[in-house]
Amino acid sequence: MKHILAQARKELTQLRRDRLSLALAFLFPLGLFVLFGKAITLKVSNIGIGVEDLDNTPLSRAYLESLAASQRFRIAAGSERDLEAGRIRGVVIIPPGFERNLHRGAPGAVQVLVDGSDANTATVIGYSIQAVTHAFRLRLARERASPPVGPQIRMWYNPGLEEEQNFAPGALALVLILAPALLTTLAMAREPEQGTVIQVYASSLTANQWLLGKALAYYLVACGQFAVTFGAGRVLFGFHFEGPAGPLLAGTLIYLGCAVFFGLLVGAVMENQSAAIQLVQFAGFLFSLLLSGLIFPVSNIPASIRWVSWVVPARHYIDLARDAFLRGSGWDLAAQPIAALAVLALLFYGAGRMRLRRMQFRD
Repeated sequence: MKHILAQARKELTQLRRDRLSLALAFLFPLGLFVLFGKAITLKVSNIGIGVEDLDNTPLSRAYLESLAASQRFRIAAGSERDLEAGRIRGVVIIPPGFERNLHRGAPGAVQVLVDGSDANTATVIGYSIQAVTHAFRLRLARERASPPVGPQIRMWYNPGLEEEQNFAPGALALVLILAPALLTTLAMAREPEQGTVIQVYASSLTANQWLLGKALAYYLVACGQFAVTFGAGRVLFGFHFEGPAGPLLAGTLIYLGCAVFFGLLVGAVMENQSAAIQLVQFAGFLFSLLLSGLIFPVSNIPASIRWVSWVVPARHYIDLARDAFLRGSGWDLAAQPIAALAVLALLFYGAGRMRLRRMQFRD
């Protein structure tokens, strides 16, 4: 234990002397957290929609006013040519006889042409127009004193439908896997690149003592990074625990261990710092961004590659963070993610330990 603490003290001393690295250790995750928490959004607004009112009656104009009042669309005169030119994303065509058909009790058909090149925006346009049309029908039914059955929707957990409340916990997970891993892998890759690893091999330190000493030092730094980003989350995104804080704090301690051990593994595998950074960015950042459920649900990922998400630590931590800040289910939901993070941390450390042992006998 004394050797492990001495190694950790040496690493922290080197980091403290390098003022630039020390500043980046905390400014980098903070900036990345704010950027991802604020910049990622799936909300589609200000969509250009052209209208052709061939009926030109009070009821047809009221329908178009309902579209404009939704604040989703930017209504303007337009035709199919404007749609083909890309100036608008859809065209709403109200045929002649629209008001007459509604007064007779017949369906009032409205044609909607949507640019499907962007599937997400096209889906939003379709569902939004359906919702506006449904609300318009309900209003007409109330005016005729024969209201139909309509849903009464209540939003739980995020009643304001604020996207930041969903993406900010994911941004926290992304930062806490990337920043500690980068810092640790640089410290590991620096040793063989500068030749100082030979001194380690010649010393009385065992592989476990060397790895655990480095891990302890950068684990403490990672805890500081969590404190900084969590504090920023409370100020910028209103982080607060809906349930007990224990599940998230326990998961965070293990998750930071995953990040540090992952950095140790990458640093042990790569020969230089540039290659180590690229591998962390690819495996740590890209996988965490696309396969963790940060932007879209894991269930939307094709089944052929969905299994890869189980070995992505960010997937399990995002479940913990979103539950802690939005739902507050507590330990009932936390058991499986925490167990998965613990298994991944052991796998990363074990793989790094095996690689280091082989390195000691290389020519």
